[in-house]
Amino acid sequence: MRRRDFFARTSDGLLGAAFAHLFAADLGAADSPPGLEPPYNLKPKNGHHPARAKSVIQLFMNGGPSQMDLFDPKPLLRKYDGQPFPGNIESIGNSNPTEVGVVMGGQYEFRRHGECGMWMADPLPHLAELADD
Repeated sequence: MRRRDFFARTSDGLLGAAFAHLFAADLGAADSPPGLEPPYNLKPKNGHHPARAKSVIQLFMNGGPSQMDLFDPKPLLRKYDGQPFPGNIESIGNSNPTEVGVVMGGQYEFRRHGECGMWMADPLPHLAELADD
């Protein structure tokens, strides 16, 4: 792609981003006219209870396994693994039985961890040690 083609295709997006950046400071500094408050308030608010957490662990796994694969055991999927779909095929929006594959069970083993008995998949051994925290 030539540079000219690139800017021709992306000029609207770049122009919009530039205007948003230029006007953001003006909009933030301006006060709303009396009686015309915005319908939303995004200012931080105090919670109902004082915060007890000292820190937060955020798991951002782009392309990683979902929480349903890691924290939600599905014993019926394991039971029917490799078998044809046992229910009504029309209920899943498909009228051709040959297009529906077999049931695929979960790919991880699950165990209970901690005194609370929380289910967790085996790929999370270190997190499983913290189940009661």
